[in-house]
Amino acid sequence: MKDNNNIIVFDIETQTPIKRNRDCSSLRLSVVVAYFYKDDSYKVYNEDDIDRFIDELKEAELVVGFNLKGFDYPVLENYAGESLVDIPTLDILEEVYESIGRRIKLDSLVEASLNDKKTANGLIAVQLWKQRRLDELIDYCRNDVRLTKELYEFGRDNGYLLYRNFGKLEKIPVSWGKKDTVKGKLRDAFNQRVSIQIYYSASSSDNGSTLPKKRLIDIYYMDNDQIVAYCHLRGALRTFNIRRILDARTTNNKYEIAEDFDINTYKEDF
Repeated sequence: MKDNNNIIVFDIETQTPIKRNRDCSSLRLSVVVAYFYKDDSYKVYNEDDIDRFIDELKEAELVVGFNLKGFDYPVLENYAGESLVDIPTLDILEEVYESIGRRIKLDSLVEASLNDKKTANGLIAVQLWKQRRLDELIDYCRNDVRLTKELYEFGRDNGYLLYRNFGKLEKIPVSWGKKDTVKGKLRDAFNQRVSIQIYYSASSSDNGSTLPKKRLIDIYYMDNDQIVAYCHLRGALRTFNIRRILDARTTNNKYEIAEDFDINTYKEDF
């Protein structure tokens, strides 16, 4: 799917497995596979041309991956000799954790959201490198990039990802979705001053599962991450994390913001 935007999706494999303490300082690359939206192409890099790839990352409008900040970037920084933290990055694993407070494996997200699966795992990739089965290694890495790309597109188009929680299919709200997803609906309801019904995910203290709660609210304040709204059920103002709102449905009920509302009262919640 060709896209005029300079977005890169990539994944790396290493010559040895990561240590138990998650230290990446001694890891060396076996292969990098990257997908470029600007020309709808996959490209393969090795240690000899990794500097060229790092330059490509620095020019990107957005870099997408899974656990980039915890693994891929630290390994690349062994070659770059500098931090890559300033590169505009969408780390899907980080987004999932910020949304529901749990880390979900790539394979679990792919199975639930795309009805697809990984072809192997990182330890098998290390064995492929040691056995010099490089074509198979590249194919494995390319498939992971494809799955990550399609997962990114699923979230972009739907406003959420899916995973199975004790066998039940549940939504994970994501921040990179199109406007007519949850955040867009909330923004429109706020601008039009109409009540909106939300389905809000709260964590259960028993097993960590997400329990959707239905609430009718009037939004008094909204920023990129939080809203302050009058909750009709509670009869009081409440703060809601937008990432935990799974779905929203507008109503035709108009409202007015109370004259004595002061956002500064809630600033410490933001």
